[in-house]
Amino acid sequence: MMEQLKFFLPLGATQAMIALTHSLFNAALARFPNPEVLISAFAVTKSILQMIQNPVSMIKHTVTSLTTDAKSYYKVRRFVALMGFLIVGLFVIFAFTGLSRWIMNTLIGVEGAVLDEAETMLKILVFFPLFVSIRDFYQGVAIKLRMTPVVTIGTFIRVIFVAIMVLLADYFTFLPGSYYAPGIFAIALFIEASTVTIIMNRSQRDIPKAVEERSQKNGDLEEGRQEMNNRLIMMFFIPLLLTAALRTAARPIINAGLARTVAPEIAISAFAVGWSVGVLALAPLMMFHQVPINFLKEKDHPERYQSVKRFAAVIGGSLSLIIGVLGFTPLGHFVLSEVVGTSEVVSTMAADVLKIMAALPIFFVIRQYLWGLFMKRQSTKFVSVGKMVNLVTLVLTVLLGTFIGPRNPALIGASAMVIAEMVECSFLFVAKRKVLGMSGVA
Repeated sequence: MMEQLKFFLPLGATQAMIALTHSLFNAALARFPNPEVLISAFAVTKSILQMIQNPVSMIKHTVTSLTTDAKSYYKVRRFVALMGFLIVGLFVIFAFTGLSRWIMNTLIGVEGAVLDEAETMLKILVFFPLFVSIRDFYQGVAIKLRMTPVVTIGTFIRVIFVAIMVLLADYFTFLPGSYYAPGIFAIALFIEASTVTIIMNRSQRDIPKAVEERSQKNGDLEEGRQEMNNRLIMMFFIPLLLTAALRTAARPIINAGLARTVAPEIAISAFAVGWSVGVLALAPLMMFHQVPINFLKEKDHPERYQSVKRFAAVIGGSLSLIIGVLGFTPLGHFVLSEVVGTSEVVSTMAADVLKIMAALPIFFVIRQYLWGLFMKRQSTKFVSVGKMVNLVTLVLTVLLGTFIGPRNPALIGASAMVIAEMVECSFLFVAKRKVLGMSGVA
């Protein structure tokens, strides 16, 4: 348990700090004129940005699962570089043509001032996927080498920069909010990527050799894996690419549903604020799949699997309790109204979102555990199918929610996320029992 905690804690803290920066952006935008419009526009922009950069969001998974020696290291690094430059090129075409405006207006349903601000924000973030590619590659190397504090250090410096810029936001209100938030977003990511890259290259004179030595210690070279080639990388990566695309489609789908409710700016803003606060506790679990990848082998004793599952239960239960406290006590409303700085109406609606989100950590940690098992065996196609099931469930739930029309429409998004995660977990559990043939130990 302590070994797992020492490995996972820096990764979990990193994801929490990343989520914190998103809350800080909302806090900065709350100080500009028309904050509801800016927060809504930034929420839409981030959801579109995530869809565009989704191919590079699975780089860490690819590095930790496929790099076992110098040859595989260089092949994966070349693959990552090509992917990063390709996505940036496509992003430039998307942002600087009428395509981005058409998609946000026609498919998502955003219009007016929110649409204008979101279009500007997208143009400022065109190099964002390249920075993510560099950062995630070296973060994957750090995770592979069990140097997870390096990941945390880079993110901590990023958070410090964003926090300083938020504190100074009152001095920059002469600038358009649509420039300020995405500008510091891009600069912060560049700083984080540079920090991780410099630390890893300074601390490891020969990274490929270090990767091979760690793979030998983990037993990765002894499990009869195929020789690394471009075809194997693509077979592993394409299902993850599809998974990321489906995963990042969730927020645009929710925003599209909320955009068709009464007072859509308030509904989108309330969900975005509530989600950004709740995800501070939820975010650490987004890297939990690395625990089974790094600590479990196919022929391990059942007790080792049980130890990882006990660790998952402790982490998931603790984070669920934290979100529950925020949602069901005055502390959550205080954080939303005083720390984030949102209006009374938005704070009240966002607090209700947190109540629903309290169930999410349980399903998140189960899904991440099962993802790790599938990735360890390079059976990523089941991960992508599971995410398809998730997305279909999400769409149906959002449609039902908009039809019912709850008094707090922000609850549509939170409820849809919980139900979709629950259905995906059920599918992955059945697939694991039938496909992996793990005799019940996992």
